[in-house]
Amino acid sequence: MIVIYFFAGVILTFLTTFVLDAYMNRGEIFDFIRIAVGQWLAKKNGVDFNIEEMDNFDNYESPQYFGRMEAYELKYWEIAFYTKLMNPFICKTCMSVYIGFFYCAIFTVLLEFSFTQSIGWFFIQNLCVFFLIELKSNNE
Repeated sequence: MIVIYFFAGVILTFLTTFVLDAYMNRGEIFDFIRIAVGQWLAKKNGVDFNIEEMDNFDNYESPQYFGRMEAYELKYWEIAFYTKLMNPFICKTCMSVYIGFFYCAIFTVLLEFSFTQSIGWFFIQNLCVFFLIELKSNNE
């Protein structure tokens, strides 16, 4: 059971990190996460992060999409230079470590519950058998 939880945690960590990293780029569905964290940390550390200026790039179907992505990446790494709290949101390895810790905690709790329930069930079965043996020996 431990091996199944371990491999499930590794696979879920990889897939979640892959999906989040792909969809948190500018113009994607989860871009508000990186932008909100970037703005908050930039404001906290005095770094200039003007979202209106960064939005002057055309829509993401245009050739300037990759230029916009690079501009955002440079700004995120500049913010990460002043604070390490930005790293999990731009660094794929950092994100996978934190997500891995999250899944590890969840699977540890699940493993604990399944282990305690199986031990508890085993204890109840033995208690019933012991009670029946005692009951039979008292009747004789």
